[in-house]
Amino acid sequence: MSFDNFDHWSIFIGMSDKEKKITNPLWEARKKEEDALRTVEEAKEKEKQIQDRRKLNRQVNTTQTKTSSTTSSNITSSNITNSKVQVTNFDMPFEDMIIFMVKWSLASIPAFIILFIIFGILFAIYAALFF
Repeated sequence: MSFDNFDHWSIFIGMSDKEKKITNPLWEARKKEEDALRTVEEAKEKEKQIQDRRKLNRQVNTTQTKTSSTTSSNITSSNITNSKVQVTNFDMPFEDMIIFMVKWSLASIPAFIILFIIFGILFAIYAALFF
């Protein structure tokens, strides 16, 4: 069912959806048809974007395999150890930071237990030798 042959749709400009439904019962059908068409067009666009990304990934992967075979002989361990990284900015939402800090504090408990045991053994050895 197509509504392209109706010239009187321009009267609905500036009206709310409720007024449009009261004025013309076909308005709801037209709205549903437009929503369905929009959904189909959005799905086609997303599918096209996915295909483009896959194609680009394939191109990048083939380029990487070609360049990695030629440059792998040029990479040495000295190049890797001499590389430096400088962090200039770190952006993290406040809630995520709180969660991270709670997890960090819970993860440090076993480390403190292990350190306590090690220092206890060292103190016992020290006390046995000097007291």
